[in-house]
Amino acid sequence: MAKKAAMNSMLTWLLRAKRTGRRGFTLVELLVAIVVGSLVVGTMLFLVVELLKINRREEILTQTQQDMRRAIDYITRDAGEAVFIYSSPAAVIDQLDGFPNASEVPVLAFWRLDPLDPNNANVRTFFNNACSTTFSGVKQNECNTLKLRQGYYTLVVYAQQQNTGNDIWGGRSRIVRYELPKYTATGLTSLTITPGYAEPTGSTNDFENWAKGTGTTPRTNM
Repeated sequence: MAKKAAMNSMLTWLLRAKRTGRRGFTLVELLVAIVVGSLVVGTMLFLVVELLKINRREEILTQTQQDMRRAIDYITRDAGEAVFIYSSPAAVIDQLDGFPNASEVPVLAFWRLDPLDPNNANVRTFFNNACSTTFSGVKQNECNTLKLRQGYYTLVVYAQQQNTGNDIWGGRSRIVRYELPKYTATGLTSLTITPGYAEPTGSTNDFENWAKGTGTTPRTNM
């Protein structure tokens, strides 16, 4: 009997211990676990988002620096061919019709001598025709001068233009290039001068005090 009672006591104790071991979490413990877990996950997400933002900013900065280097190299090569550079671009730019507009700030203006491209069909036609048989008077002299010089002067202007929300360009602004050539590709064969153009080496005009000719200068962005 004593052994049976001892066995019953042992079983009762084991059952109580088993029930005690199966005790679940309290509501307070669950809330604390949720709060701690949320803080850990939120912190990790914040760090991931910040890392992505930093990586994106670095990519944009690298791309911007590359674009600036390419633009500076292009402008440097372009200005390297200049025969006259204005110390104050506004002095000549204000004479051009529609340029600059309210969103543009001129930064550079110069004259360059554009050579005639022998691969251009209009240029080949021009050189194949004799000036004396094709033109007369002033145009004949102009034709002879152009063949001798094998190029013509072009006014080139660079300006900083503010971007708007509808632009396809990124950033707040961009550099635009404007040029006023003496002849267009189609006007060369007939020596038709671009409206508003005036020869900067004429008897009544020079580079420093250049004044536009008759007509409305076209807006030609490059």
